[in-house]
Amino acid sequence: MPVFIKLALLLLLLNPLTGCGSGDMRSPEEHLAAAQDYLDRKEPRAALIELKNVLLQAPDNALARQLLGETHLALGDGPSAEKELSHAASMGVDAGYIQPLLARALLLQRDYDGVLEISADQVGLMPQGRASIHATRGMALLGMNQPDQAGVEFDLGLAQDDQSLEVLTGMAWLAAGRQEPDKARDYIDRVFSIDPDYAEAWSLLGNLERTQGKLEAAREAYNKAIDNRHANIPDRLNRIAINIAMGNQDEAKAEIGAIRKQGTQTHLLDYLDGLLAYQQQRYPDAISAFEKALQANPQHIRSLYYAGTASLLAENLSTADSYLRRFNAKNHGFAPALNML
Repeated sequence: MPVFIKLALLLLLLNPLTGCGSGDMRSPEEHLAAAQDYLDRKEPRAALIELKNVLLQAPDNALARQLLGETHLALGDGPSAEKELSHAASMGVDAGYIQPLLARALLLQRDYDGVLEISADQVGLMPQGRASIHATRGMALLGMNQPDQAGVEFDLGLAQDDQSLEVLTGMAWLAAGRQEPDKARDYIDRVFSIDPDYAEAWSLLGNLERTQGKLEAAREAYNKAIDNRHANIPDRLNRIAINIAMGNQDEAKAEIGAIRKQGTQTHLLDYLDGLLAYQQQRYPDAISAFEKALQANPQHIRSLYYAGTASLLAENLSTADSYLRRFNAKNHGFAPALNML
C-alpha cells in the first residue's frame, strides 16, 4: 500500500480520538466542584457555565439546581432564580433553605404579592431564615408604599436575628423614606460593622449622599455597591446621573454605551442620554432622547420636565407647552415648570 494512503488512514483513525480528547469529559461531580470554587471566588458567570454542564449530564442533580438558582440570584436574574429554586424545592431541597431565597427572587421581579405569600412562620426555618423572609416582606411592603406594615416586619426580623444584614438595611431604607437620614446612617453603620462590603447598604448610602448634595461621596458609595454586586444596573445608572451632574461627560457617555452593549433595555438609559445632550446644549438630540424614554414609560416625570425645558430652549413653544402641562398635571405647584408655562 502506498505510503500516502497509509498516512491518510492513520489520520482518519487519529482524528476521532483527537476530537474526544479535546472535549470536556469531566464528571458532574467535577463540574460541581469547579462551580463551587468559582462561587467562592465570587465569579458567578463562570459558575453558571459549570452548573449548566452539570445539569446537561445529570438533570436531576438537586444541589446543582439549588446553586444555579442562587447564582441567578447573585446576577440579578429574578425569573431564572425563581425557576431553578422552585425546581430544587420540588426535588426535595430543604424548604427552610429555599424559601428565603425564593422570596428574594420574587422581590427582584417586584412581585410584591408573591413575596407576601411566603410566611416566616413555616416549620423548619432557622432564625436567620425567618429574619431574611421578614426583611424581604418588609421591602415588598415598602415597594407597595406601606411603611408602617414594613416596620412591623423589620421589627419581627430583628427579633429573630439582630445581626441580619437584610433586616438592618431594610430598617435603614425605612428611615430614609421617613426623612430620617441620621437614623438611616446609624443602621448603615451597624451593617458595615458586620460586613463592610455589603452592597445594598452602599446603594442606600449613595442615595443619602446624593439627596444631601454630596455628589463625590455619592459616587464613591455607588462605586462600592457596584464593586460588590454583580449585574448592578441600578447603581450604574445612578453613577451615570452623578457623573452628568458633576460634568464628567466622557465617563457618563462611556458607561451608557457599555450598558447598552450588554443588551440592557430601560427608559432610564434614554433619559440619561437626553440629560447628557441637554447639558451639552444639544437640545434637538435631548428632545429626541426624552421622547424615546416617554414612549417606553409615559409616566416618567423627569423626562416630561426636561423634554418641556429642552423644547422651550429650542424655541419649540407648542411642544414645550404640551410637555410642561403634562408634567404639571402630575406634579402640581412646581415653580420652575409654572414659570416656564
